[in-house]
This record gives sequence, C-alpha cells and structure tokens, in this order.
Amino acid sequence: MAALTSKTCFLFDRAQLEKNDQLWLPEWLLKLGHQVAVAVKPAVNAIPSAPLFTPDACLVIVGSIPFTRYFMRVHKGNTPGAYYDDERFRCSQYMHQLPAEWLLNEQHVFVPYAQLIRRPEWFFDLFQSETLFIRPDSGAKTFTGLPVKRDQAAQEFSALRQLTNVPVETLTLVSRGVLVEAEYRFVIVNRKVVAGSRYMVSGEIDISTEVDSACQTLAQQVASHAYQVDIAYTCDVAISNGVPKVVELNAFSTSGLYACDIKAVYHAIIEAAWLEHTLEISLGG
Repeated sequence: MAALTSKTCFLFDRAQLEKNDQLWLPEWLLKLGHQVAVAVKPAVNAIPSAPLFTPDACLVIVGSIPFTRYFMRVHKGNTPGAYYDDERFRCSQYMHQLPAEWLLNEQHVFVPYAQLIRRPEWFFDLFQSETLFIRPDSGAKTFTGLPVKRDQAAQEFSALRQLTNVPVETLTLVSRGVLVEAEYRFVIVNRKVVAGSRYMVSGEIDISTEVDSACQTLAQQVASHAYQVDIAYTCDVAISNGVPKVVELNAFSTSGLYACDIKAVYHAIIEAAWLEHTLEISLGG
C-alpha cells in the first residue's frame, strides 16, 4: 500500500471498530476530508510492516493495546502517533501527581503480586478492612481490578491464577475496598472535558449518556490540573459514599468510549492532534 498523507490521519484496529459498533467512524472521517486506514493486529513477533503513512503525517492510532504498540513502532516518526504510553499510565506514575483527596484509592500500597498472595492477612490487617481492592500498576492491565474479601481470598487468588496466570513479579496496587454507587468515563482533550458517559451502576455494566454533574466537575478539575498524563486521555470518576472520586486515568488510543459523543470526541482529537503536530501545544507546555 502506498504511503498516505493528509492534515490528520487515522489508523484504526478493525477488530476494535467491530467490537464497539464503530465501523461507521472511518467513513465519517473520510467525508470530513481526513485520510483513514483500517488494519488488523499482526501476529505476535510479526516482522514490522511498511508504514501506511508518510513520516511527516499527523497520525492518530486507535486500537487494542497490542495493535497500538505494534503500529507505534511502525510509525515511530509520526506525531502524535498514538495517545498511549506504557510508563505514564502506570498508577505509580500518575496517582501521586494528583491531590490525594481526589483519589478513590487514596490509601494504597504497591507490592509484587507474589508478596500479596503470600501474606494476604497482613494487608487486610494493614487496611483494617474485610475487603481489599487490587489491580495491576500497569495501564495495560495484566488483570482487571477486583475486590477481594478476607474469607474468600484463597479462592479469589486461585481463580485469578487460573484465568490470567498473573506473573508473580507484577507490581500490584492494594487498597481498602470501598463502596461505589456509579462510575463514569470522561474524555479529556487538550485540558478540556469533551464528552462523558456512565458505564457502571452498583458494580454492573449500565451504559448511558447520563453523567453526574459532580463527577464531571471533578473530571474538569483533573483536566485543568498542572499535571497532565497526556494531551488526550480518559478519566474514570466514581461516586463513592456520595462523593466523586477519580478511579483511574487511561490512554485515549486504547480506551472504549461507551456512550460518549464520539463525533464530539473526534472533532477535539482532530484539532489537538494537529496542534501537537505543528508544535503549537505539547504535553509539557
């Protein structure tokens, strides 16, 4: 395939478009005058393919984590390339940058997974709680964060080992389990909340365009904070005991948008990507 060039170019993961019912998105972007390519995730250890876009193209890659990582290597000369980073989206890298009172898991420790499963009682006693919340430090999420009850810890860790085969050296966040009434995802682009969606109520998936105003206010505070994890990212906010709290920050390129206004999101991404490409904005600026 010949290299493509355009003001803002997009490279999408076909599997993710199908999974999220977004096969219409490339056509819509094409009608706006942007160049779009849709590809499939190469096999593990595949030889890097030829670039689909010229090195001077303003490119945004969107897809699964393996897809995004692969094409970031192929298009390592493009800006922005992808709104994703293996290091910046580690909890241990960004949580301490935000005010502690904003965080759902304000009180936490990071330990190797082996240490957690070897002495779980120590952590239940440390937090004086019958329930712990655990999740991998990495934004790539070796396993999905989950609550673990004291009287079911052995079974939970056994099931987790069988389902995900978590490497024992995995750095793991451990905190006190807290009640969460509802959770919302907000998309932040160039220091503004551009869209939001509810995705969970009482621990069950419940997707809606409805958003809690207090959660949106906290998301905008995150967007306005001096520290920014990226130019475009998602911010998950929960209502816990009636108070909004930041759950986590995730990379835009690899995050689902639930019921967010996708067109509003991509209008903002188009503008921000071009501003970054032309050096008018930067992550450190």
